[in-house]
Amino acid sequence: MHVLLIDSISSLLCERMLTVLFDVWILSCAHCFPAPSLWKTLQEMCSTWRHHDALVAQWHRVNIAFTMRLLHNIYGTTPQLPTLQGILFTVQKMLYISVSSLYKEIGRFKSA
Repeated sequence: MHVLLIDSISSLLCERMLTVLFDVWILSCAHCFPAPSLWKTLQEMCSTWRHHDALVAQWHRVNIAFTMRLLHNIYGTTPQLPTLQGILFTVQKMLYISVSSLYKEIGRFKSA
């Protein structure tokens, strides 16, 4: 029983930590585009964490949010997608990212 409690706490902390990490990354793109060395560090850390379900879920959340923002820039509207937890909040943060920064980040996330 004690081991199960520790596992559930660690998975909860992992999910929240990754949510904060990606949210801070998105906000930093809006204010001051991160240096390539920071992206390389994030990419390397994510490759070591890729066995965690929370990382995969957050990575998909960010990619869906980038895609929704891109579609909004191209077509002027965002298509109706199933509401997934946290995606709309992430898209709202992306409204502050310039179009050039948005395209750079989409390229980074899609190529990683």
